Amino acid sequence: MLYIISLWRDVWSPLNVFQYITFRTGGAFLTALLIMLMFGESFIALVKKWEVTQSIREYGPQTHLKKSGTPTMGGLLILLALVVATGLWARMDNRFIVVTLISSIYLG
Repeated sequence: MLYIISLWRDVWSPLNVFQYITFRTGGAFLTALLIMLMFGESFIALVKKWEVTQSIREYGPQTHLKKSGTPTMGGLLILLALVVATGLWARMDNRFIVVTLISSIYLG
């Protein structure tokens, strides 16, 4: 979506930087990182409140028993960060981006 800003490069030439894939990759990385840092702790607290945890087998290794109560939906936050960062920084006219995004959402 931010790629569209580069269409205004005739008005202000520094906007041309949005055409470079390296700039957009760095921007997407920083966006995903900020989403994870801003919402990660509160998301984990919310998942713990909802008690979405994985049960630990009693007959398994004894060292695994201390993991009881660990939330199991952390991948959902990673997926959200991926979708938001890709939606903001990728060229959505590229069919490979769209297919990869849909596949990531569908397969989780």
